[in-house]
Amino acid sequence: MRGHDTYGITAVIAVEAARRLAADGAEPGVLAPAQAYDPTSFLTFLAPHGISWTITVSDTPITRQ
Repeated sequence: MRGHDTYGITAVIAVEAARRLAADGAEPGVLAPAQAYDPTSFLTFLAPHGISWTITVSDTPITRQ
């Protein structure tokens, strides 16, 4: 995710999440945002607010130490 004011966009994200929850509901229980809402749709919604996003897949394995 990239943008000029990623902290400032927090209010827009919170309001959109609440709007989607009220309009569409969600599965019961504790959910991560990506489980409660379609990630592509949600991130695309943020585009007019100066947020862009990409997904990069690497063939290099990630090793945690």
